[in-house]
Amino acid sequence: MKTLKNNLSRLLSMVFLTVIAIACKDDDITPINNLNLVTASGVSINPDGLWESGCGTDLGMNLSEIFTFSGETLIIDIKFFEDDQCGNLAGTEKITISFTAGETFQARLNGQSVLANKVSGIETTQSNNQSDNFRQTFYIDDSGTILKLYHGRFGDDGGEQTEDGFPLELIPFPFYKN
Repeated sequence: MKTLKNNLSRLLSMVFLTVIAIACKDDDITPINNLNLVTASGVSINPDGLWESGCGTDLGMNLSEIFTFSGETLIIDIKFFEDDQCGNLAGTEKITISFTAGETFQARLNGQSVLANKVSGIETTQSNNQSDNFRQTFYIDDSGTILKLYHGRFGDDGGEQTEDGFPLELIPFPFYKN
């Protein structure tokens, strides 16, 4: 009788483990999503898609940028222009960033405190194929009908940084979600 119970117990254990193994295939597992960004109103959104700046001037540079978010990848296409109407192309740059979104914190846009996201990863610049650590701040204004994204000014461009190296000051140059 004891042998029968042991064999039955082993059989039930094997059936249970087989059912668990079949039910938990790798493609059924949902990864933890650390790609979402928190908006000004506190809503978590996926930034996937195109965000365009249009023509603008910052730090004396005339430029137009497109951010393309796709999963954990952000591609930044920058066009530099000789004039403030963005008519005479002076050069281009493409940066590919593999990123994750971290915690939120208070950054500054035009002297006002806003809820922003710490974003970190690895960036690769196409012109020199050099990879570096990347730390950036994103703020998404969802107060209007069109989402607007702002990003931080790096320290080497004169922007103030947090203790852990993220831009504290946001550039007042919005990107509009398409």
